Amino acid sequence: MNIIFIDDDFEELDFMRLGVEAVRPEAHCNFFTDCDEALSALARMTSRPDYIFMEVNMNKIDGDECLVQLGRNQKIRSCKVVMMSSSMDMYEQSHQRAFLNRGAFAIVEKPGTVDEYAEMFANIVGSENE
Repeated sequence: MNIIFIDDDFEELDFMRLGVEAVRPEAHCNFFTDCDEALSALARMTSRPDYIFMEVNMNKIDGDECLVQLGRNQKIRSCKVVMMSSSMDMYEQSHQRAFLNRGAFAIVEKPGTVDEYAEMFANIVGSENE
């Protein structure tokens, strides 16, 4: 399983890494701190990622615009993109529907602990035992 993580918060990326290692230790993960960096790396990758977990609120290019740019790439258009934010309450239903209409697979509120990240990943990608 190949997973891409895009978040401009290094601590969150570390939580994600530890969470996914707990449920899918065999997963090959790549971590990026902005959309440009991720898009550049994705263009060079020979295999398509299975999942892309992406923060909505990033500084350079936000997750909404990054989702649009990901959708333009034929190679990764069918990837399951999971949009994340520390507070999904701030997004109206119409905004969340717009994420789904632009190709997001799911929209989730970011967990606060490594154990909660592990539970979220198990719910979305499954665990090693499945």
